[in-house]
Amino acid sequence: MTPPECINLEEQFGNDWHVKREEGRAPCTLDPWTFIIPCRCGDIYPYSDTLLAACLYGKHTSPAKATFCKRQPWVVEVVQDGDMGELTVLFHPKDFREVAIYLGARKRRHLSEKERAAAIKAGARTRFQKGRVPHGATSQR
Repeated sequence: MTPPECINLEEQFGNDWHVKREEGRAPCTLDPWTFIIPCRCGDIYPYSDTLLAACLYGKHTSPAKATFCKRQPWVVEVVQDGDMGELTVLFHPKDFREVAIYLGARKRRHLSEKERAAAIKAGARTRFQKGRVPHGATSQR
């Protein structure tokens, strides 16, 4: 029996947003159900083949922020509502950008060729060079 399909966060949003696997999952697991997008005040994760879930928790959330979140037009359904600001809501993938910004998801950084060359040049002095022992280290042969 195969598990039901879900929205693959890595395929849909991985190019622009940081996507990782749930804690405790093997790094080689490519099951899309295990992908999450960590945010400053919670997580975004797949809920079904048509919906995503946003979970608010942690020190950067509050009952006021949860109440404000519940009133947003992108909320399809409130799944869980805690008394200390914990909240889980469902939303459509078309509203992902708005939800990610609200929860504080991290965007993936993209460098231009000029910026990439400048970064390589800036780190050239401290980069490990083949055949040289780093300063303060002893050779163990």
